[in-house]
Amino acid sequence: MNLLKYLKARLEPILTSDRAFVDAAFRDILGRETDQGGLEFYRGVLRSGVRRTAVLLDIMRSEEFRR
Repeated sequence: MNLLKYLKARLEPILTSDRAFVDAAFRDILGRETDQGGLEFYRGVLRSGVRRTAVLLDIMRSEEFRR
């Protein structure tokens, strides 16, 4: 059973869609739902090959997060 929990924790971020990833990042980091502009922007960034970690860092460096 522990192996299943471990595998789920390791694979879940990889198997999450870009939309679900951006939605979760906005909720967890900014404490709000994703707006359409932010969703489209970060989905495009991810599609261009930027890693998810870089997207998280970009959201955390935003003016909104620093407030």
